Amino acid sequence: MLFAQGFYTHVHTSTMNDEFDALVHETFYKLMDFRPDLATFFGLHQYDKKMPAATREAEETYITFLSEYLKKFQDVPHEGLSSHRKIDRKLMISILRYDLFKESKIRRWEKDPDLSETIGDAVFLLFSREFAPFDNRLESIVSRLSKCPQFIKESETKVEKPVKLWVDMAVEGCNALPLFFQIISETAQQKGLDTTELDEASAKTADALSKYVEWVTTLPCEGEPILGKDLFEELLKVRELGLTGKEILKIGEDYLTKEKARLRKLASLVDLSSSAEEVRTTIRKDHPPTFQEALKAYEKAILKMRDTVREEEFASIPEGERLIVRETPTFMRHLIPTAAYIPPATFEKDQTGIYLVTPVEGDLLQEHNYTAIVNTSVHEAYPGHHLHSVWINKNPSLVRILSDPPEFAEGWAHYCEERMREYGLNDIKLQIAQTIDVIFRAVRIIIDVNLHCGQMTFDEAVSLLRSETGMEQYAVVAEVKRYTKEPGYPLSYLLGKHLFLQLRKDVQEHMKEKYSEKQFHNTMLQGGSMPFVYLREELKLKGML
Repeated sequence: MLFAQGFYTHVHTSTMNDEFDALVHETFYKLMDFRPDLATFFGLHQYDKKMPAATREAEETYITFLSEYLKKFQDVPHEGLSSHRKIDRKLMISILRYDLFKESKIRRWEKDPDLSETIGDAVFLLFSREFAPFDNRLESIVSRLSKCPQFIKESETKVEKPVKLWVDMAVEGCNALPLFFQIISETAQQKGLDTTELDEASAKTADALSKYVEWVTTLPCEGEPILGKDLFEELLKVRELGLTGKEILKIGEDYLTKEKARLRKLASLVDLSSSAEEVRTTIRKDHPPTFQEALKAYEKAILKMRDTVREEEFASIPEGERLIVRETPTFMRHLIPTAAYIPPATFEKDQTGIYLVTPVEGDLLQEHNYTAIVNTSVHEAYPGHHLHSVWINKNPSLVRILSDPPEFAEGWAHYCEERMREYGLNDIKLQIAQTIDVIFRAVRIIIDVNLHCGQMTFDEAVSLLRSETGMEQYAVVAEVKRYTKEPGYPLSYLLGKHLFLQLRKDVQEHMKEKYSEKQFHNTMLQGGSMPFVYLREELKLKGML
């Protein structure tokens, strides 16, 4: 092995780079062996007919893999590597350390019995992405569904300490999945395909899910759906955020105070006699008359945002990318109240993103008001998630492909909302909507930190989110349920934006008159998602810091 102590000092730099690249390649594809569903997400279709192993033994084997390969990368001598590979080495160590922490210390797999997300995602990507003729994709869907009963049975060996809230969520998710199988069958029949094998596999999977739900509801539940202060603080350290929970909480509280004052001021500019909530209601009532008109408004907003990004030189747009608007599939509508984004696969030539918009009628069309349509399109499409995703897919580094810190991805999209005010999106109603969104993200920080540090109950979190945002009760409850499963994710939106604004200021001060907005944004987009500590190293390499 070329990484033996002392040997590397005599090895040419290109050889060290080759050895490092080989280790990255080995690690990446071993990970795909553990997670064939993730491989499908990346567009590696040789894995499309496989499902991950779900036994406790398989989970322990995965933990051992993470531990062993973490040590391998720690043992790589960085002196012989190129500058970008030095960053990639640190980044790979960060990725493996974070995954190891989640699997070996947080161990949600012992407490959360929900299988619907893994099964649903494994099948949905094959159904929704048109990377091959539908009959070919259907063959892979059938293959995966035929393996699901075994996957479901194996999963029983992992669940030892189920949390009551997560059991209830698992029951809801597992009971909803058979509807998706029915939709696949109806689609196949409309295309004139034989669905005998599909229907048989679907029926067996539905039966296995039913038995699993019956089994999991008999288990004694224990514990709360929170991390606890010590684990939460350790999570922040492993994520390399460079901030404690207390410091992040202070950021959220400061933003909440500032943005509530800003909202009152903006509302008074619209109508001195109306409260901020009354102005918000007025904005929500300004919406397309039908859902079909709303879809057209989304398509129009996307085109406008794309043209603005290009013409105003906010950032470069790669050739070959495309974004299409589709109705949210029926089985996903309880999870996506308004809109969501599905990125194109990394390894596929077709770089078409899917912008899902959930159909509603009547008063619920207020969710698709004209102001929200524009702001959501900035976040999900251009220059937000879609533009970011298609640039990431062009990065040749397998390490950068694996890296996906939420403070970068969500922080970038949230940062874009605010920055686009300077590029023509400065309508007073839009600013009000954006301010309401910042308040929402500030409350997310407060709940995320306090909930998982044991300073706030679930009901208190629901009450705070509803009082500060005016969201409907069902939506607030769904939000907080999700927060319990994803500690550290809700705080990433506003914290990420805050860090981007801070980074931009630092780059401007360093580059002075040489600063270019387009260059800064292109560097962010094209370098891949990374924790900010490594993003700063990337900027130093380019002479921007």
